[in-house]
Amino acid sequence: MTHATDFGYILASSNNSRNGPWEPVIEAANAVFTDTWQRFRIDPSRVYAGGFSGGSRAATTIALLTDQFAGIIACGAGFPGQIPPREKVGFGYIAMIGIRDMNWVEMLKLDTALAQLEVPHQLVVFNGGHEWPPVEYVEEAFLFFQASAMRKGLIPKDTALVKRIRQFYMKQMVSDRPPAGLFYRYLSALKLYNCLQGIADNSHVVKLADSIASLSGFRDEFDDLVRQYRLESVSRSRYLDEFLNMGLASIYPSMAVKSMNWWESELRMLDEMKKGNDRDMGYRLHDFITGNAYEQYDEYFRQAFFNTAARFMDICRLSEPDEYWPYYFTARVQALQGETLQALNNLQKSVDKGFDNAGLMENDTCFANIRDKRKFTEILEQVSKAGRSDDPD
Repeated sequence: MTHATDFGYILASSNNSRNGPWEPVIEAANAVFTDTWQRFRIDPSRVYAGGFSGGSRAATTIALLTDQFAGIIACGAGFPGQIPPREKVGFGYIAMIGIRDMNWVEMLKLDTALAQLEVPHQLVVFNGGHEWPPVEYVEEAFLFFQASAMRKGLIPKDTALVKRIRQFYMKQMVSDRPPAGLFYRYLSALKLYNCLQGIADNSHVVKLADSIASLSGFRDEFDDLVRQYRLESVSRSRYLDEFLNMGLASIYPSMAVKSMNWWESELRMLDEMKKGNDRDMGYRLHDFITGNAYEQYDEYFRQAFFNTAARFMDICRLSEPDEYWPYYFTARVQALQGETLQALNNLQKSVDKGFDNAGLMENDTCFANIRDKRKFTEILEQVSKAGRSDDPD
C-alpha cells in the first residue's frame, strides 16, 4: 500500500475471483472496473492490472481482450495456457516469480518471448516458491511503470524518481539477498538499462553489465541455469504427456499409463534432488506435478469422470502425504462412487492431518450418501471441536 500511495495509485481488488470457470472472474473484474471508474478520477492511459497464479493469467487475459491496460503485474504465472505471445502486445509486463516456483521455466520462456517482440518488460526473481512476492519486491513494479509513463510523456520527467530507480537497481547489484550470484546482478543491470532507456543517460549501464559478464564464474552460472532450464523443460513435458495419457484413458481404456509406483519413484527422485545442488529445480518439479495433478483432478471431477479424477488425486496424495486436502478430496470422490468405507477412512485421515472445517464438511453434497453413517457423525463432531474453518480449495 505504501508504494501505491507514494506514486498516487488507487488499489482496488475483488475477493470473488478464483480459479475455475471464467464467468465469475469476468464478472468480478467488471464490478471492480465499473466501481472505480464511477467513484474516482482515473487517467485512462494509466490503468494497470495484476494478480497471483490463476489471478495473474486472468489479468493478462483481460488485458489481451480489452486493450485498456497500460501494464500487468504477473505474479507466479504468465499468459493464458502458459503460451507466450506471438505478436507484440500493447501493454508493459512485469513478471514476478519465486526461484522455487513451479512456473519458473514458463516465466523465463515468456521473458525471452517478450524481449524478442520488444515488449517493455522486466523479470523479477525472488527467494520463494509459488507465492506472492515479498513486499520489498513490489516497489520494482511501480518504478517500472513510472519509468514507462515518463518515457511515453504521460507524466513529467522526474530527476528524483530517476535517481530512485538508479539507487534501487544498484542496491540489487550489490545485495547478497537470495537469489544472489553474478547472473542475477547482470539481470539487475539489464533492468536498470531498460528502465532508464529514453528518460536518462544509460550508456554507463552497458559497461557495468559487460563488466559483470566478464567476471570469473559468470559463464558457469549462466551455463548452469541453461542446463536446469533444458532439463526441467524436458521433465515438465514428460509429466504433461503422462497426464494427457491418463485423461485419454478415461475414453480409451486400453491407453497405456504409468503406474502409481512410477509416480512414487519420480517423487522420491525429486525429494533427493532437493538435497543437492539442483534443490530449487527439485522443488519446482515436485510442485509442478502436484499443481497439475490437482488441476486435472478438478477438471475431470467437474465432468463426472470420477475414476480418472481419483487417479489424479492419488498422485496428489503421493506428493503431499502430510497435507489434509488430498485425503479430503479423495473421500469426496469415493463417497460419490459408493465406496463408503474408503471414503470414511480418508475423511478421518484428512481430519487427523489438520482438516477442521465443520461447515464445509457438513454441507458438502458429495457426502450425501454417507452423512447418515455413525462414523461420519463421529468425524464431524471431532472436526466441530477444532472450531476453525479452513477451506481446502
